[in-house]
Amino acid sequence: MNCPFCGSEAKFNKNGILAVAECEFCGAALTDPDTGYPKLWNEGKGRYNFHNIKANMFLELAEQSVQILRTYHTYDLYLLLKEVRNERASMYHGLHIFNKASDQEDGFKEVADVQGKDYEYWTRRMFVIENILRERQGWFPERIDAKFLSGVEDKIRKCLKKNMVIRKERKTEGSKVK
Repeated sequence: MNCPFCGSEAKFNKNGILAVAECEFCGAALTDPDTGYPKLWNEGKGRYNFHNIKANMFLELAEQSVQILRTYHTYDLYLLLKEVRNERASMYHGLHIFNKASDQEDGFKEVADVQGKDYEYWTRRMFVIENILRERQGWFPERIDAKFLSGVEDKIRKCLKKNMVIRKERKTEGSKVK
């Protein structure tokens, strides 16, 4: 069992319990702060999966606090941002229609005001998610479509498969490195 960040071997006592809570090489926590369970990686088994990607992202999840949203995987935030942008666009479309209607009849003014508040709400929710992404990676995607999401999924899969291996032997002609 190894550190999930650097791959250094974790130290265990004679009872098979972690001897230290932090990696001696890089200082990473070897236990989950929420559960206390070991957070270790098996050498030769790809990479440690730090975040489990959620199967579904619902619009209601965007209404959580920044502290909770920060715990989401970046891919989950992309999906959530896509949902929020769709809702915001829908609110804008409704606002546009009711503003035009209120020019013709005063009864639509109240509905346009409510629609405007909803539009502002979802715009601010969009800003929250975009700024979490910007804080995390320095940018946020302008457009989130199937091609973008597929590319991110491919990169995640590729990274998880890549082993953390340090080869110390010199490769000679005709020999294979383990």
